[in-house]
Amino acid sequence: MFLLVWRGWGILVLPVALMGTLFGEWLWGLLGMQRGALVDDVLWCVMSFGCAVLSCCWLHRTLERHDKGTLVIDEATGSQLLMKRGDSFFGISVRWWTRIVAALSILMLISIVYRHIKP
Repeated sequence: MFLLVWRGWGILVLPVALMGTLFGEWLWGLLGMQRGALVDDVLWCVMSFGCAVLSCCWLHRTLERHDKGTLVIDEATGSQLLMKRGDSFFGISVRWWTRIVAALSILMLISIVYRHIKP
C-alpha cells in the first residue's frame, strides 16, 4: 500500500516541483529549441529542473516567512518556547526538499550525458 505522509503544508512540495518543471518545459518550448543533441539535452535539463529547484526554494522560503510560530510560556519556570508548524513531506522537512530535488536533477543530468556518450 502506498501512503503519503506530510505535516503542515508539506504536501505542496510535489505539485510545486512539478509546476516548476512544467514551467521550465514551457520556457523551452517558448524559445523554440529542439532536443536530440547533447548540448540541447543538457540545456533542457538545466532549464526544466533548475525551475523545479527554484520553485522548491521559493516554497521553503515562503512557508518559513509566514510561520511566525506560537509562543508558549511555562508558568512554573517562566521559560519561553517558540513552537512552529514544522512542514514536512515523507518525514523530511520542506527545507531539505530543495536539496533533494537538486540532487535528483544532477542525477538526471548525468544520465543524459551518459546516454549520449555511451558507445
